[in-house]
Amino acid sequence: MRNVTRCRTKVVRALPVLLLATDSSRQKPPEKRRFEAAGSTLAAPRFAHCLAMKKTAPPPQACPCGSNLAYARCCEPLHQGQPAPTAEALMRARYSAYVLKLHDYVQATWHASTRPADVGEGDADATRWLGLEVKRHEQPDATHAIVEFVARYRVAGRGHRLHETSRFVHENGHWYYVDGDIG
Repeated sequence: MRNVTRCRTKVVRALPVLLLATDSSRQKPPEKRRFEAAGSTLAAPRFAHCLAMKKTAPPPQACPCGSNLAYARCCEPLHQGQPAPTAEALMRARYSAYVLKLHDYVQATWHASTRPADVGEGDADATRWLGLEVKRHEQPDATHAIVEFVARYRVAGRGHRLHETSRFVHENGHWYYVDGDIG
């Protein structure tokens, strides 16, 4: 089987160098000698830059909340216990938690006065979250905030749109989701 390496936009097939002539009196071109000496199976010097390419780490996983940041720099620290700095950050982290099926996080960030016993884990497998758009974020005082958002999702192949204006409260150094008006 042939090895395949992606080099910029070209696909390079690494083939063993075949020597058609066994006569030692025939000289190989200098480029071919140089590549064989380096242990390469590529016979064409125009792909030399591929040999020097280092393997790079895959790009970081994008955060589901749509912030254009890597998940590790956006919602993951909040999912691991760091308090959200703003109500909008909490709302984004809650959306990401729904996408990633982190039901304990959704439950823990719901204010105790309005928290349901179950956060809808039964529908989680059937729901495919498609995107989040934050419409506005207002903080009238230090302990209250409003976040308006639209979340798009599919259930059983049918598209839905949740447009909600959510209320948040800041207590003991943490933001909590209280409730929201769907509109």
